[in-house]
Amino acid sequence: MLLGPYRGKFARIFVFSPNIHIDSAFDDLKDYVSKVQGIDQQREKTFFDTWDEAALEKIIATQHKLIRYEKAKGFKKLHAILFVVDDWADRPDIMHKAGNLMTSLFIKGRHAGLNTWVCSQAYKAVHPVVRANYRFCLCWKLNDAKQRDAILESFSAIADITTLRQMYDQATAGRHDFWYIDLVAPDGVAFYKGFEEEFVL
Repeated sequence: MLLGPYRGKFARIFVFSPNIHIDSAFDDLKDYVSKVQGIDQQREKTFFDTWDEAALEKIIATQHKLIRYEKAKGFKKLHAILFVVDDWADRPDIMHKAGNLMTSLFIKGRHAGLNTWVCSQAYKAVHPVVRANYRFCLCWKLNDAKQRDAILESFSAIADITTLRQMYDQATAGRHDFWYIDLVAPDGVAFYKGFEEEFVL
């Protein structure tokens, strides 16, 4: 996504993942950050393999100062950054604790151009405050029926469980297929197979 529909949308991309330096899935993103954005990790670190709260707080504070400056000067386009929080399901202090930095980012972050994407194999491991503030959700085929059902249940106020299950099954039928749920669509919540094929409720 970051090298597709969201390419060029963020001035900085900060990844917090225990796998950032060992998972080849990040290689293309690293090349983009280095060669296109021109960021040298020795001078400005944007990839973290630990949950570095001190670094995170410093980044947030810097972003708040920058946004205040841009608003005071009447900038039409404000500086936007992204946090990718990946694979911390085994750390409830990060993923499932009220009042921590994660929940704060989802409640207040958007007002300062702070965007956060959470990648997790365990949907229920993510704090309800975070889930309630999602703007979109991407879901691939899950092997854990309880996690799948938790996702379906979270959208049951929009459509009945049977309909949601049918959409999920169709959207995730292929090996790399995914279910895209747009929670801020102009006409309300919209469900897609991938980014293009919309389901009609």
